[in-house]
Parts: sequence; C-alpha cells; structure tokens
Amino acid sequence: LTLAACVALGLALAMGVFDWIAVDFLHTPQLAGLGPLAAVWILFMCFEALLTEIHRARLRIVRASLMQAPMAYLFLLILLFTIGWILGVLSLVQAIILTVSAHALTVFTGFRGVIEPGSGGVQAGRPATSRFLKSGFAMVIAGTGSFVAVNGPTWLLSVFLAPSEIALYGVSMRTAALVSFPLMVVSTVIPPIVVTLSESEDMGRLERVARGSGTVAALVSAPILLTLLIAAGPVLSLAFGPFYRDAAPLLVVLALANAANVLTGPTAPILIMTGHERAFAMIGSVGALTMLGVGFIATRTLGAIGMALAVGLVTLTANLASVVAVRRFLGIWIFPSFSALKDLRSLARARH
Repeated sequence: LTLAACVALGLALAMGVFDWIAVDFLHTPQLAGLGPLAAVWILFMCFEALLTEIHRARLRIVRASLMQAPMAYLFLLILLFTIGWILGVLSLVQAIILTVSAHALTVFTGFRGVIEPGSGGVQAGRPATSRFLKSGFAMVIAGTGSFVAVNGPTWLLSVFLAPSEIALYGVSMRTAALVSFPLMVVSTVIPPIVVTLSESEDMGRLERVARGSGTVAALVSAPILLTLLIAAGPVLSLAFGPFYRDAAPLLVVLALANAANVLTGPTAPILIMTGHERAFAMIGSVGALTMLGVGFIATRTLGAIGMALAVGLVTLTANLASVVAVRRFLGIWIFPSFSALKDLRSLARARH
C-alpha cells in the first residue's frame, strides 16, 4: 500500500503537479521541470523506509539506524565533495541529481543486506487482517501528520513571506534538527526491546530502559544545543554563508523546540510498539493541524519568528500529551533520569 501510494504521488508530480506547486504555490519557477526527479526521489525514499523496517524486524538495529537517514547523508556528502571538486559550483539540477543518486545508493545497499544468505529474522505469526488494517490506517494518519508538521510551516511562510525569508527559516529548521538526531537514533534502536519487555509485562524494566536511553539522547544532544544557543549566528555563517547569519533568532527558537522533543523521551516508539499507535496518530494529527492554525496567525502577526514560536509551543504540547498517554496506557514515566543509566545494560539482554 505504501509503495502504491508513493508511485501514485510520484506519477502525479511527474505529470505536472510538481510544476504547479513550484510556480503557483511556492513561487519558485526555477524548480519547474523537476517533477520527474522529485518522483524518483520520493520512490527511493519510500524504499528506504521499507528496507529500514525490514532490517529492524530482523533485529539488525545498526543497519536499520543507518538506513533511516545517516547513510543517505553520508553518500550525499561524498558525492557533493567529489563531483563539486571536479565541476566546481553545482547548479540546482546537478545538486538534486546527486541527492537522488545518494538515495539510490542507500536503497541498493539496503537491498544487498536483505538478500544476504541466512538473513532470516524473528519469526512471527500472521497478524489478524482487521488488526493489520487498523494499525496500518493509524500509521498512515501518523505519517501524514508528521509530514504536515514538518512541511506545513514552509507552506504557510511561502504565502506570506519573501523567498529570502523562507530560505532563512528552512536553513534554521534543518540545522535545529541536529538537536533531535540522538533521539532519532534511540527511537530506531529500542523498538524490538520495547516489544520484548511489553509482551513479558515487565513495565518496571521498560520504564528504566526508556528513561535510560532517553537520558543518553539528552546527554548527546546537550552540547549540540548549547553550541547552537551560544553561537547560532557564527554557526550559520560558517555552514551556509554570511547571508544566513540573520537566521540566528529562528535557529535559537527551533533548537529549543527540538530540545523539548528530546527531553520528553522516546514516546513514539513506545506508543507504537505497545499497540497504542492510534493514540500516537491522534496526538500527531491534532498537533499538525493545531500548528497550521496557530502558525497562520503567528506568521501574519510576527513573521517567521512567529512561526518558529508556534512550532515550539505546539511541539512541547504534543510531546507532553504523548508522555501523558504513555503514563495512562502503560503506567510508566519516560522522562530522562540519570539513575536509569545503569539499567542500559538490559538493552543487550532484552534482545536475546
């Protein structure tokens, strides 16, 4: 179903929808004609997500974690450095082609791991059709909400602000996401452990593992956050050029929003892997719609900084709601805790 949806979306983009979005909605005519490339890009990203889940189901946690994003970024950096060194300054089309190529290499690497001899994983019975459809529908809703939450601010900004201001916001958003990267890694590692402990009804151990892993993510995120808070302007200027130094206030606000995400712990994998994906989908979709509404008002009133404040407020509220949901359904807290670090050894034992 996911692949079919990706193919349908890709065909729509290739047949003119992408050009309409680029010219009439985003007011960036230089993107016109890139619909086929966007379609291929989406298809490769869909395969990446599928292969990530296959490797995770086979308890290949490291490979699943790499497939989720870092591998594509690594291939992209290698290609940009190599081709950029040969050709000099790259055009937009050349940069997009290299990006698509990086995702293609990631998919090829993932497929090689799937077809390796002896790559069998955890054996499980076929789930009931109704349960599968309900869970699948919930995850589609959750995925749509996540997509809107990530891209919605840029959509709204494109309506009210100049392209230069949108560029400042986009760079700030991508840079601030570095704060949440350690939590993303944790969220790809712990799902099999969450399933094992929840099926054995060992809620005490699950709480210690969740809080311990969340604490590790917070500790790794802390120096990233402090660097962005103290030297937001210099970081942006060094990484992207002097023009982007003006995005420092946006980066500070969005970095704090990502910090709120980290400090509330790995709520997403815990809700999803314990059978409460509908609650997760509800929180995510309501949060995304709220972000659009609040962001619309804030952007018209305060501009880009208003959107950043709206994102921070809604992110904090949605994550606190997820924490409350975990407490309600499972009876555990998942806030980071230094006392839980000693229980991280159970991560390895829980896999066996």
